[in-house]
Amino acid sequence: MVRDAVLTAAAHRYGYRPDQVELRLYVGKFAAPTTRSHEDPIRDWCAAQNVGVGPVRVVGLTEVATIARRVAVSKTYRDNAALTAIKVLDAAGMLQPTDAVPRTDKARHAAANEPARDEDADTACATTGHTSAAPAMEE
Repeated sequence: MVRDAVLTAAAHRYGYRPDQVELRLYVGKFAAPTTRSHEDPIRDWCAAQNVGVGPVRVVGLTEVATIARRVAVSKTYRDNAALTAIKVLDAAGMLQPTDAVPRTDKARHAAANEPARDEDADTACATTGHTSAAPAMEE
């Protein structure tokens, strides 16, 4: 099975036992976000899988972006193009405050009578860059 091969390869490459490896599914955007008709079944399926240390952890775009912003604010230097891009955009005043409503959540925008803009979702994806390199972005 592909999942077992990924788990075994990751454990071997980084020097861990398979039961010490956490498998994560990084999701940029779920289909049907207002009804969650895709997100909930995917999260339920992942929660039911026992891989390595436990269930498959689903990490959404908002969580990745929030962690990336928090890490980018840190004074610790990291050689990471995505974090550098966030720092540049922040210094240029092109990012909204981290406590603001995420631009990708159209339902919240509708409730606040603010038009949702798809280009903001594209910008968020571009600024987070290679999110599959999660260890570099962890707190």
